[in-house]
Amino acid sequence: GIELAFDKNYVTYVWFDALVNYISALEYLPIEKPAGLGYWPANVHLVGKDILTTHAVYWSTMLMALERPLPRSIFAHGWWTVDGEKMSKSRGNVVDPNAMIDQFGADAFRYFLLREVPFGQDGDFSESGMVKRMNSELADGLGNLLSRSLTMIERFAGGVVPPHNAASDGDLETDLMGRSGGLLGEASDHIEHLRFSRALESMSDIVQLCDQYIDKTAPWVLAKKPEHRPKLMNSLYHIAFTLGSLVDLLYPFMPHTTFNMATQLGLEPIDDGKFLRSKDPNLLPGTTVKKSAGLFPRIDTTKPQGAKPVSETPASPQP
Repeated sequence: GIELAFDKNYVTYVWFDALVNYISALEYLPIEKPAGLGYWPANVHLVGKDILTTHAVYWSTMLMALERPLPRSIFAHGWWTVDGEKMSKSRGNVVDPNAMIDQFGADAFRYFLLREVPFGQDGDFSESGMVKRMNSELADGLGNLLSRSLTMIERFAGGVVPPHNAASDGDLETDLMGRSGGLLGEASDHIEHLRFSRALESMSDIVQLCDQYIDKTAPWVLAKKPEHRPKLMNSLYHIAFTLGSLVDLLYPFMPHTTFNMATQLGLEPIDDGKFLRSKDPNLLPGTTVKKSAGLFPRIDTTKPQGAKPVSETPASPQP
């Protein structure tokens, strides 16, 4: 350690200098910031659980001594283990994230890491577990819902999202809008409080709700009788609207996938990289859908893994 100039009985270590960087590294350059805002204090100071004491005790003490504000919250995340053991090069059980991305894609890998284990807890990594979630929730869930929905819009509505016809709304539409809207609100709250697994669980629940709505309204049956056309068009609107509402929710987790979804739904990216808000019912109706390849090809679990299921669009904006 480095001897303290004011007390020869004590030394300080490099972490003191490292902690100061949280402020000094952000403020030594005259970077233009919005009026009244700076980079410190952080609203969430995210650290690994093994360095929690350093950041919660020592860094807080330093800040108070300097009369600088404390971070608004400190969140310590857990570790990923393999077969219950911490990853270690000496044990040879390290999972190469680049290899996982090459095999499954960045979106699917990120989805699994944030969906499998409540953020903050330790999690045990399993490639078979990842494949299972990818097949059930991404390929058979979200991807299949988008594909079957766009197919029906193309077949029954000429590929154009119909307008909302409130006169045709019934209990099924009220239930879908109410429950999916509630889940979207819950998901936003979960994200705000770093409950990422529960936010993504809300996504799966919305997908299931929409699938159930499709099964109950049966657009393919409504299409057989001309007198049911208003009900058919309204049903297709609600399906497209529900899918569009997932774009904003999923964008932080799967930016490439949601770019693909938005493109297929006829939503165009705007300058700041976000998507046209499908929450506004005036945006989706009248847009032409552009169905393309599935979001997530199903992985054959009977064959050795190795082929990468391409689900990402190279031209999509970076998060």
